[in-house]
Amino acid sequence: MMNVVTDFAVFMNKTIYPLVFLGHTFLIGQILYYKYILPSTIPSTYRQHFRDKIMRFHWWVPKYIWVYCVYALFNIPFFIWYEYSYGRFWYFSHFLYIHYHMYGIACLVVAFIHHKELNITPEFMIKYTLYYIIHMLWSGWVLFACVNGCDEEFLWQGWMEEDLYRFNNLPPDSFDWRLDPVTLQPVKKP
Repeated sequence: MMNVVTDFAVFMNKTIYPLVFLGHTFLIGQILYYKYILPSTIPSTYRQHFRDKIMRFHWWVPKYIWVYCVYALFNIPFFIWYEYSYGRFWYFSHFLYIHYHMYGIACLVVAFIHHKELNITPEFMIKYTLYYIIHMLWSGWVLFACVNGCDEEFLWQGWMEEDLYRFNNLPPDSFDWRLDPVTLQPVKKP
């Protein structure tokens, strides 16, 4: 009765842990690259202005470590929500949206903590925070518009659900995402 669309949705939701692990690995790798590899890769023929411009990533390594720590702390409530609420039944793209903005907000928090050292003025911080809020709302709207579609009666339906019903000839709203697609029994939390 179920098809590849459902299997794909269930598979993507089960890959959230390895993908978050890969995200953390990428951020740690980025820190190590800026700390140890970047300084030795700048050609000696570069003018000092360009060398300084590239080296700022090396000088900011302690800030990147702060950002990573704040981001890692944000992961704790995310996993509590994901495991013990209905987070595992969301669309996978929502997880990417959440982690993208968790990292962005971690950067804002660290910039606020180190604003004197980074020469950030209060006016710039207010302006950039407003810009980031607009960016968050815009990206949320894009996510909603892409993942959810509007049918001819202007009712919002997720595209995966729409395909699920259409390909399986199911009546609308007859499928519960909290059911296991194989046994059609409620999913048991480990």
